[in-house]
Order: sequence, then C-alpha cells, then structure tokens
Amino acid sequence: MSTISAGKHVVLDYVLCDEEGDVIQRSVEPSVGPLRYVHGYSPILPGLHSGLEGLSLGGKKQIRVPPEEAYGLADDDAVFEVERSELPDPENVKFGDEILGEDEDGNEFAMHVIEVHDEHVVVDTNHPLAGFTLVWDVTVTDIRDATQQEIDSARADAAELEIDAAAAGSDQAH
Repeated sequence: MSTISAGKHVVLDYVLCDEEGDVIQRSVEPSVGPLRYVHGYSPILPGLHSGLEGLSLGGKKQIRVPPEEAYGLADDDAVFEVERSELPDPENVKFGDEILGEDEDGNEFAMHVIEVHDEHVVVDTNHPLAGFTLVWDVTVTDIRDATQQEIDSARADAAELEIDAAAAGSDQAH
C-alpha cells in the first residue's frame, strides 16, 4: 500500500479549524476543492507536511499546527499607519479592505485595513492566520507517484514563494 512520502502526488479532503473549533475552510466547498500537492516539493505548511508523512490511502488524521509551523507568529511591526492620501481610493477605504502595497523594489504585498481614521488608516500586513494554531482534519483520497512535470511545477511554486517571502521580509516599506 502506498503511503505519503517524497515524490508522491497527494489529494486530501480536509476541514480546517482554529483552536476553538471554528471552521475556517472546508475542501467540500465548491470554490475550494481538495488539497492537491507533491509531497516534499510543494509549498505547504511545514507542520501540515510533517503531520501527513506516512499516511496511507483512506487514512484520516487530525493535525494540530502551531503558528511557528504555519503562518508564523503575528508581528507587531507589521501593523502600522498609512496616510489616507497615499491610498488608491482614500475616500472609500473601510475596515476589512485588502489593499496592495508596494515596497521600494516594486514587490507587492497585502495590507488589511484594521482601523479607519480621518487622516490615516491602520493596516496589518501579517497573514490573516498568523498567530493561530490551526487544526486540520484530513482524509487521504489519492496517493500516486508524481510525474516529473508535477515535481518541476511544485519546485517552481516553492521557489517563487521563497523569492516573494524574502523580498517582503527584507524590504517592506512601513
């Protein structure tokens, strides 16, 4: 029987919850679908990756992923004020908006509006799930050897994310 290991193409059904059991996302939602990835190559959360290792087809498991192995701890320095005049649509900005910012090198990053004031807004550039322990209830629905094309594509995705993360981490303008 095949188990999840490096070089396997894996398909999972899942329910993702926070620590309190509030559902964040379900793979059965039509707009979401199952998680498909190449184990050992695709950029998935480190804590989820290690928790899946060795599972078999049909296997079910609950995997708790602490923030350090998910989207990281929330960074207080990633919350800052932006003058409304610097925003693309300063008159219509509202709580909850996602605005794309740009660092000095032209790299884009997401900012979530968390406070709105007359002259400025407060934005948060942390990932929305930063600081959260995530609980994944997974069911393995398919495991097979990945094709070379799937491995190459997964490697390219991982490299792109590393480049984006390095640029955002070192050059974000605050």
